[in-house]
Amino acid sequence: MTVSGTLDASSDVAKGGRVVVTGENTTLESDAKLMADGATGGGEVLVGGSWQNSDASVAQARKTIVKKVLFWMPVQRWMVTVAR
Repeated sequence: MTVSGTLDASSDVAKGGRVVVTGENTTLESDAKLMADGATGGGEVLVGGSWQNSDASVAQARKTIVKKVLFWMPVQRWMVTVAR
């Protein structure tokens, strides 16, 4: 799976949602923007799988490539997990 552009699971009135990006080989292009911000709390962004395979419903990627990393993350509003 290759992601470019924006995946937005944000909410203006509730907790942010969940963005899951995974597959056999996962690539985030340099323009990829993954958001799960929320008015009452941040959601979850999973790239390449769940934290140490803690969620069996989320496939673990064999290979994950992040071409450019730029995190803007207010403390306690987002949870970002980058696996592999």
